[in-house]
Amino acid sequence: MRTAWIAAAALAATLTAGCKRTTPRPVDTSQAGDIPRSIAVEKLRELLPTCESVYCAAPSETLKPSEVREWSVGDSELWFKDKSDTYRLVYAEITGVRLDGKGTRYFYAKVFTNRPTKEHMYFRWLTEEHAQQAVELLEAVRPRNP
Repeated sequence: MRTAWIAAAALAATLTAGCKRTTPRPVDTSQAGDIPRSIAVEKLRELLPTCESVYCAAPSETLKPSEVREWSVGDSELWFKDKSDTYRLVYAEITGVRLDGKGTRYFYAKVFTNRPTKEHMYFRWLTEEHAQQAVELLEAVRPRNP
């Protein structure tokens, strides 16, 4: 009987740990450099407010779109505000963009800046298509080394 309880506890721990983990998904961003910046900015302006949630590491906060009071997607940066803070992403600081999935339930467009192991910001959607499009567009506004 004790063995059954230990096995059940081990299974529960494994399933719980797996639920919190996201896994990278492949995205071909090789054509992102061909998207004109003005088009990418316009499409980001339409797409980002449709996410299920947005996370920013500095200051650390996760917000639902209903908690965001204002969005701005410009030529050099994007930012959004809640009641008390402004969360900013300067495109020149982007070092990488990645699509992650949590099973088939959530999909994340993760943006990395000066901390390569921890995202600076992510946008979460229920559909992989929207998250993938965000990754491609964020790659398009990211500066390229000549």
